[in-house]
Amino acid sequence: MRLGRVLGGVAAAVASLVLAVPAQADPRVGGEIGVRYDALGGEAGLLGAPRSPEIRTPNGKGAYVAFDRGSIYWSPWTGAWETHGEIRAGWGRLGWENGYLGFPITNEVTTPNGRGAYNAFEGGSIYFSPATGAHAVRGLIRDAYAWAGWENGRLGFPTTSQIPTPNGRGAYNVFQGGSIYWGPGIGAHVVWGAIRDAWAATGWESGQLGFPTSSEFDIPGGKRVNFERGFIEWSAGTGARVNRTITDSGIPGCPVPHQTASISQAAQCFVSGWEQDSPDVSADYASMRATSEMWGVEDDPGWRFNFSSCERSDFSGYVESTAGMECYFSYDRLYGPYESSYLVLGMAERLDGWFVEDVEFIAV
Repeated sequence: MRLGRVLGGVAAAVASLVLAVPAQADPRVGGEIGVRYDALGGEAGLLGAPRSPEIRTPNGKGAYVAFDRGSIYWSPWTGAWETHGEIRAGWGRLGWENGYLGFPITNEVTTPNGRGAYNAFEGGSIYFSPATGAHAVRGLIRDAYAWAGWENGRLGFPTTSQIPTPNGRGAYNVFQGGSIYWGPGIGAHVVWGAIRDAWAATGWESGQLGFPTSSEFDIPGGKRVNFERGFIEWSAGTGARVNRTITDSGIPGCPVPHQTASISQAAQCFVSGWEQDSPDVSADYASMRATSEMWGVEDDPGWRFNFSSCERSDFSGYVESTAGMECYFSYDRLYGPYESSYLVLGMAERLDGWFVEDVEFIAV
């Protein structure tokens, strides 16, 4: 595990700001700051000679000493850590310890690929490379960056710190190889490559698709990213294609895209797509087998379905259901009722939400 990558408590907090007894060779720098300074080689080391006495931070929560080539900051709960160079300058632009990053919790660390460096702070990290400069990543965007492999993954180093989106609903960071977007209630997701370019052409998060609700994932023959109001799929043969949104489809009874649908909503969107002769809508909510079965069982479009309920299955043998959930619809013809007739959907759960695994018409 890389030191400092997991944010959390670094040391037990003490009750008040009490400076430790000097335990280092240089008498000009005392306490825990002095201990850290000595460990870094003192005046002959990384930081050079001290340029200030120990100074209480403006927020009253810690202290620091400035040196020729950097600073050491201390607080009771984080201990004493150095910052220098571009990372220190970037931290300063974000408000020092009074900004959202808080106090440092590591020294500057060289990245494993040897191409840059980072410091971890209470509220995030700052990454630096000569090609990109120093930029902060934090919160769920930082978690998504970790998921994508940090700077060693396809994203590379950040090229911006976190930026609010123009519509005011979320935030994003740009990286060498793509972007990470965050929206409230949606989470943070990675977009890159041709899918990112196609999304940009629709107007980013302010356009018809809204925010991404998944990072890129594999589909047969290609890749896909889900968005609030649709999805973009890519294959080598077709390139990136924007699929029309569920909410713009004009399908009654289908108010939400698949990836945010509940069990009952996914079932109703599947059935609504079938009723309105929109197989692309139904297919987004079902396995290929279930979609084919729905269209193959009956050629007569004159059905009227009434949603009954979704409940845990007793595995009665009507349908297959990996998750043990079944959704029931009573139905009749528009020109004559069938008594005690049902459409039963076997429901399953995958990473991006609920979908229909199996379909069965039951006429009693």
